[in-house]
Amino acid sequence: HTKVPHPAIMRYILQYTQPGDIIFDGFAGTGMTGVAAAACANSKDAIASRINGEWQKEFGHLPNWGTRHAVIGDLSPYATNIAYFYNTPVDIKLLQKEVARIQQEMEDECAWMYTTTNSKGEPKGRISFVVWSDIMVCPYCGREYVFWNQAVDHENKCMLDEFHCPHCHALQSKKTAKTATETYYDEALQNTMTRVKQVPVIVVGKAGKEKIQREPNEYDLNVLQQIEVTKMDAFFPTDALPEGLKTRDPKVKLIYHVHQFYTKRNQIALSKLYQKIESSPMAHALRFLFTGMLVLSSNMNRVRVSNPYNRGKGNLSGTLYVPGVPTETSIIDQISERFEIMIKAISGLARVRPNVQYVGTADALQLRDNSVDYIFTDPPFGANLNYSELNYLHEPWLRVITNNEHEAIENPAQGKDAQHYRDTMGQCFAEYYRVLKPGKWMTVEFSNTSASVWNSIQSALQYAGFIVANVASLDKKQGSFNAVTSTTAVKQEIGRA
Repeated sequence: HTKVPHPAIMRYILQYTQPGDIIFDGFAGTGMTGVAAAACANSKDAIASRINGEWQKEFGHLPNWGTRHAVIGDLSPYATNIAYFYNTPVDIKLLQKEVARIQQEMEDECAWMYTTTNSKGEPKGRISFVVWSDIMVCPYCGREYVFWNQAVDHENKCMLDEFHCPHCHALQSKKTAKTATETYYDEALQNTMTRVKQVPVIVVGKAGKEKIQREPNEYDLNVLQQIEVTKMDAFFPTDALPEGLKTRDPKVKLIYHVHQFYTKRNQIALSKLYQKIESSPMAHALRFLFTGMLVLSSNMNRVRVSNPYNRGKGNLSGTLYVPGVPTETSIIDQISERFEIMIKAISGLARVRPNVQYVGTADALQLRDNSVDYIFTDPPFGANLNYSELNYLHEPWLRVITNNEHEAIENPAQGKDAQHYRDTMGQCFAEYYRVLKPGKWMTVEFSNTSASVWNSIQSALQYAGFIVANVASLDKKQGSFNAVTSTTAVKQEIGRA
């Protein structure tokens, strides 16, 4: 979801609005337009000081500081959940106490699953993460072997393109070898299923000051056996993955349902954590913490081959790709880690945020004609990201799924081509035109290297009745994944007024 820094948006709001004005964003993503509107009330913090200096230098005067009011919405319930947290006041001290209480309860109930032994063989260690590996089947001799053991060059710290079967020594690659499978009883689905066969290969943790970095031992394997026979006693979503472009990747690994992205250990821990959060008086804030853990808790996290004792490289951004050597992270450890990130994320933000958030489509706004003073929006662009598919790890927990019928996107799996995208964006911009007061301004941020998508945006704007008055670059100071890795990717966004 869009993460345009709110100080960048503040500059546009201060330029095009006055205190008391209403600002709208129908593709709100994480809600930074609302955060920026509220932040314009504070003329004395560090951000304001920088903006004042820029304004004084360029215009010879200071901007007109004061509270603006934002109405922000998004089609995605998950995005709106994030935006709601950023745009709703929260008592940090009470939240800290509630997190500490829940953390202790999780320790009491789930610590046994993340317990391991120290160098003396005593069960006094705590697992930070476990590296797992697919089991492969040699296409020549038909015998099984551990992919991690054969495919990793530990001396040069890299993954090999080709490797030998440990049994017949035949040269092969991951493409030519087959992934071994096994049948198991899926308690959640109450059915016998097939899954990729995996084994743990590295355990990393601590026992006091002692570091634990080794292969699993008998104690670790016994804990896993105990976990396998432990029954789930709390809610865990089992929603089937929809047909789509990004949902094809996990299905190759025999993952067809949301819960199958997780080990049984993390399934149990997440379900207990969710149960505690939903019964908490601060559930609205804690859902932000919880959903922020879901990807890192899944089997999409990739091992760092150069240093497998480091927690890993995270997931492959913009995908639902499940690697052959995933990293299983501790749910208990993540609670405090995510809380620190959570507090850092809202530190310095305006404490009073007089904004309205909603879940809904931008092509049928529930706003009166000529009721908005300014629009700042960062809509989806063609096939850049398949939002509704990527949301599928999170929204089943919120129990509200994106209605992708109205999703403005190019996705052949959903039967949506460039014409569909252009028509949908035209309807959205027509609604923007209807609610925007005459003579007022809209800024549309654009980021896509495709000329056809750029043309679609221009056509949609013209269809709605807008006139493009200016094109300028907006440097977000930090490139996206594509901007960093691709020589053709856009490294600066284009704002349109």
